[in-house]
Amino acid sequence: MTAGQAAGQPEVHMAEIGRAPLWVFAQLGRQAEAWGGSFDEKKGRLELPVLAGLRHGLVIAEVEALAQRGGSKVRLKILESHYQLDRGGTFALSLAAPAALAALVLPFFPRFWPLLPPALVLTLAAWLFIVARLRTSSVADFLGELGKAAADPEAETEENAESGQNT
Repeated sequence: MTAGQAAGQPEVHMAEIGRAPLWVFAQLGRQAEAWGGSFDEKKGRLELPVLAGLRHGLVIAEVEALAQRGGSKVRLKILESHYQLDRGGTFALSLAAPAALAALVLPFFPRFWPLLPPALVLTLAAWLFIVARLRTSSVADFLGELGKAAADPEAETEENAESGQNT
């Protein structure tokens, strides 16, 4: 939930894109496919896989592109979001938890100091394993990429080439 959002209200993302609504809908379809999702132009329904650290899931949103001077205003209202915990990462962190606790406690018991280096190595290895795998891809990132595509002058020439026009 975003700051200032009332409980029970759907999350809404807005973006101003410097292209016509038809271009926005066509680009939404291409970009959703590239992300592994889908976009139904007729219904204005977007299904987008998202990543949030140790969680991954699917966001289902309703998209509107309203024409305005100089482009379009895109409104993306999240209807549903489903997240699951990454089991592999959670398992690795669970295995590292006893080693981390041992690394905290062992310095107080000199007899167990020989066990301290393996505990530290195991804890650090698990943490680096997880951090290296963490990814984030949100609806805001998706809209940001849409804005970048709209600002790209090469996108217009590619679009014209696809439709058979010369620039």
